[in-house]
Amino acid sequence: MRAIAFDLDGTLFDHRTAATSAVHEWMSANSWVDGGDAIERWFAIEDRRFGEYAAGSVSLQEQRRRRVRDFMEFLDVTIADEHVDACFDGFLSRYRAHWIGFPDARATLTELSARGYVLAVLTNGHFEQQRDKLAAIGLLDVVTHVLASADLPAFKPDRRAFDALCAALDMPAHDIAYVGDDVCADAFGARDAGLRSIHLDRTGQVGPLPGVAHIRELSDLLTQLS
Repeated sequence: MRAIAFDLDGTLFDHRTAATSAVHEWMSANSWVDGGDAIERWFAIEDRRFGEYAAGSVSLQEQRRRRVRDFMEFLDVTIADEHVDACFDGFLSRYRAHWIGFPDARATLTELSARGYVLAVLTNGHFEQQRDKLAAIGLLDVVTHVLASADLPAFKPDRRAFDALCAALDMPAHDIAYVGDDVCADAFGARDAGLRSIHLDRTGQVGPLPGVAHIRELSDLLTQLS
């Protein structure tokens, strides 16, 4: 094993904590009433609309607009079309203010780099934002390659995303381990592309997967790869 590549959101970067804090502040600033399940609805909308973007059926900005409209409908809030972009910006600015890495990310990647592994990130999303996240959480200087699927032939779990990673690293798939939290996009996607697939199951609710290694914390890599 010569290289280790990582997913970003949910693996190195704590997207859920950042987005949860942002939604709470966004709603409070606009006096929107939370009926008790607004956060889970926000994430459900995000998953559905981002999936449309990943499939290539809508643009990045359009999926953001659809997320706002869906959420406003859930909250029973009326918003004019000309205000939708500014409304999402209200969420986005708060989201950026809460960007945070998982506590074990920096130390684990630093140690893996010291051991001689080439480190990379392959993430579904827009390159500029994902790069900025890595910089904000202090990991941009640790990895040698950052690939965002919006600039690739396909999004994970499509094999072409992982093939692009292999090409960027100039290594065969069997020389690369891939670590991610999403079962389909990361664990099975990497496995089916021939990489050594390692599923990061922080909640412990998924358990072993066929053909996939299992860890509960990023720091477990230090033992598993020793």
